[in-house]
Amino acid sequence: MAPLSETRATRMAAAALSWGPGYEPQPLGKRFGTEDVRGYYLDLSAKTTSSTAAAPERLVPAGLAQLALGWWERSLGGEEPAAAAFEGACELLLDRAVRQGDALVWPYDVPVPKYGLQPPWFSAMAQGQIASVFVRAGAADAALAAVRPLLDRGEQFVVDLGTGPVLEEAPTSPPSCVLNGWIYALWGVRDVAVGLGSAEAACLFDESVQALLATLDEYDTGWWSRYSLWAGGRDLAKPFYHRIHVTQLEALHALTGFPELAAVARRWREYDTRTAAARAVLAKSREVLTR
Repeated sequence: MAPLSETRATRMAAAALSWGPGYEPQPLGKRFGTEDVRGYYLDLSAKTTSSTAAAPERLVPAGLAQLALGWWERSLGGEEPAAAAFEGACELLLDRAVRQGDALVWPYDVPVPKYGLQPPWFSAMAQGQIASVFVRAGAADAALAAVRPLLDRGEQFVVDLGTGPVLEEAPTSPPSCVLNGWIYALWGVRDVAVGLGSAEAACLFDESVQALLATLDEYDTGWWSRYSLWAGGRDLAKPFYHRIHVTQLEALHALTGFPELAAVARRWREYDTRTAAARAVLAKSREVLTR
């Protein structure tokens, strides 16, 4: 094996330990409603103070959507400059959209060696989060166009493993079923259903939540959560994503009332000991080195 350069080793360590840009805190949102669309379900305000916020045009589609949602959260707190920044992020999203029939899609132009993805590829997570942005912006047509590939059950966006529709962050074969991306995409569908009164979106949301409930056990190792179902269950979550899983499930429980979501969130929170987190970091580091 070739020796690691200092730069590459530093990048790998930062990724394993969830340090630096892209790993900003994402606590439970304080302003979201269970009957309407207001604040976002995780508070993404920290995205607005990241170094990446200075060059939003360089962000991948989901990253730009998360930045917009961070500005939205700050605007709800009464910060007038945040409202203008939110509008600017919306305009940039529209500028980068590609029209495909009734849909707007946002291609990724970066490869993902882990999943064997080459650009351009598309993500249900990005589509869902962008729909969440446009619902909050009052741009109904754009929100519906963003979620259209999911409603149409497009093969790059939705897979059915027998339990119901899984919203795919990364279109892999076999399906990877990235957990955090699935839930982010679900929220975009929910926002279109509730914010725009779409019965079609409401149906997909209900079916996919049922699929999630039926699949959650597959993400549970007994001591930690899996990031995805890729690689035969060996794809453990980094501590950063394990904690996001917990917060996402808490938010989803608040929206749906399903007690199973609260129970899994509580159990996974209890898993999060210093020893278990270190074990997960070591496993992820070995995985990256092997790749």
